[in-house]
Amino acid sequence: MAADGNSSQPGRAFDASEPVLNAIRPPAAARIWTVSAPVGNFVNRTELVAAVTALATTPRSRPPVLAIHGVPGSGKTSVLRRLADAVEEYFDHAIELDLEQIPGGAMADVLGSALSDLGVDLAAVPPDLRSRRSRFLAVTDRRRVLVLVDGATDAAQISQLTPNSSAAMVIAAGNIRLDDLALDGATVRRLGGLDAEHGLELMSTILGADRLAGQNDAVDRLVTLCSGSPLGLKIAARQLQLEPELSVEHLVADLESRVHDAEPTPARAGIRHSLTAIFDSFEDVMRKDVAMTYRALGTVPADRWPKETITALLAETTVDVGAALSELVRLDLLQLTDGGYRMLSLVRSHAERAGWSTDTGLRDAGRARMIRSWRSLAVAADHAVQRDRFRVTPTDLEAGSPAFADAQDAMRWFETWHDALLEVIVGAAAQGLDTEAWQIFEACWPFHTSHNLYHEWIKAGTVAVESAERSADRRAEARMRCYRARAWMEQGDLGQAEADIQAATELSNIVDDRALRASVLDFEGQLRARYGDAASALAAFDESLRLNEELGDRRGIALQSQFRGRCLNQLGRYDEALAALNRAEQLITGLGDHRAESRILHSKARVFRALRRSDDAVEALNDALRRVAPLGQTTLVVAPLELLRQLAQEAGDAVAETSYLTKLQSIFAATDDPRGTAVGQRLTELGHLGGT
Repeated sequence: MAADGNSSQPGRAFDASEPVLNAIRPPAAARIWTVSAPVGNFVNRTELVAAVTALATTPRSRPPVLAIHGVPGSGKTSVLRRLADAVEEYFDHAIELDLEQIPGGAMADVLGSALSDLGVDLAAVPPDLRSRRSRFLAVTDRRRVLVLVDGATDAAQISQLTPNSSAAMVIAAGNIRLDDLALDGATVRRLGGLDAEHGLELMSTILGADRLAGQNDAVDRLVTLCSGSPLGLKIAARQLQLEPELSVEHLVADLESRVHDAEPTPARAGIRHSLTAIFDSFEDVMRKDVAMTYRALGTVPADRWPKETITALLAETTVDVGAALSELVRLDLLQLTDGGYRMLSLVRSHAERAGWSTDTGLRDAGRARMIRSWRSLAVAADHAVQRDRFRVTPTDLEAGSPAFADAQDAMRWFETWHDALLEVIVGAAAQGLDTEAWQIFEACWPFHTSHNLYHEWIKAGTVAVESAERSADRRAEARMRCYRARAWMEQGDLGQAEADIQAATELSNIVDDRALRASVLDFEGQLRARYGDAASALAAFDESLRLNEELGDRRGIALQSQFRGRCLNQLGRYDEALAALNRAEQLITGLGDHRAESRILHSKARVFRALRRSDDAVEALNDALRRVAPLGQTTLVVAPLELLRQLAQEAGDAVAETSYLTKLQSIFAATDDPRGTAVGQRLTELGHLGGT
């Protein structure tokens, strides 16, 4: 090899990229449809079906918006899914966003969820609202996308979630009036209750016409009593199923007396007041084990739960949990959801009122068992994603938890339950279970650092920091502050990150824990690097490395060596940088962390480039691609491909540059990434329009 590292036959290193490029599979342009199927016993709403069909089939110059508002219990979620089903043939993709399930309703996080559903890598999008909104407009440009928005609280939310395509559509629902949208051309409809005819139809669907024969007047009174609420009518029908000898007349008379005896309050006005009476009556006739489960679920954090946590909740009872849950699903009090069960908000408000009337000691003990079950699951998922990461949570907490098949399976669990985990963290802290609160937050690290939902991350981190402070656990507080600091850094709020890192440094100086001190120095180095101070960052990484070496922490040594190598490269100390990165590569190999391996090799390539050793740089980048291509996450290959493209351009190798550009173009095209525009322009310059 020549002194500058180039071989005697320029281009051979680029030729070696061909099999690597063939192994990279761009994401398939598959149909995206995250909308749940409509319920089977849906009735009426023909006017809305006609309206949405007309909007979908009428030529337009802007995306139509249908906004529906109605009181709780009027069936808005079911209507949304029914309308989506009615116009499915007119759209290629559909996403369903429940704003009540996105902690805090932060629009940046809402748009982040929408972009993730549409296949966009959030790591490539700045975290602020403006950037995510711009990316949403780009990715929906000219696409036939249907956006369902549930739980809207103001018109501005709908405007932010409206695609940039006349072929798209938004159907939104909320408990409050959305008339402001009409000023911008939206179609606004109020969702009232079912009328007597359709109320009877729904009851007949559940009970059969024979059971209701000759009782039409009583059914009319029932429909009026609950303001035509589909949920209220379903619950009443289920009670009649439980009591075969009970007539509709007697049920209605009982409900009317309950409503008359209990005066409405601001919290139980109107339809909610009537539905409370229906729920009260229904609870009276449930099986004892079913009623116990129902009340218990009203006292615990979140409104969605894996079965394991419900089993823990009822562990000190004689309840057959599986049978009780199946009955609650049959009675429309629970819904099956991914990996567990969900309780609708109106049902939950009643279950909560019923549950909090139970014995305080039993209630709190059950809540504690459930929270600890959540913790065990989260810790097990965390360890499945990355086993050898430094933690302050005891490693034995995952014992007895269901095993996850692999890291991908564990990450899917976090993706399913992350919003519920935030509520569990908040609920744990509120009950005084401070240790459990911060331990759950620590376990969520792999999700937070890969999904960029910063509002949720910071909110959970703030609760965790406060919990660690109350528990007087300095190690935990230092760790939680570092974790929260990373979120501040990702958002670009370096001042907040600085405050957390300073506090963590002071705490780690008090605690005699070299592993903790090494970790805090790692975060401090990351912060200094964000400030652009490579020398200060290097000093922090040097000290962290020294401590990791004393501890014999192979992974810690590898990572700190990597960070040192990057700083040394920035400082122009190339030989030292290569030595540090070679050490990092040697140590990380065998730990099964192919992402870290790829990042280290990418860093080596940057040093080789600075040394004008282009063939060595290409070889390192090809190796980096080999490590991550099998993972199937094309976002991990973009940075190495872009550096390869630059090296090919610098070498004047148009054929090699075209091959790299073509692969990048195929990746960006799959998610309408705006970076594809520059790639296409460069291909045109090379005389290979479209990569041909």
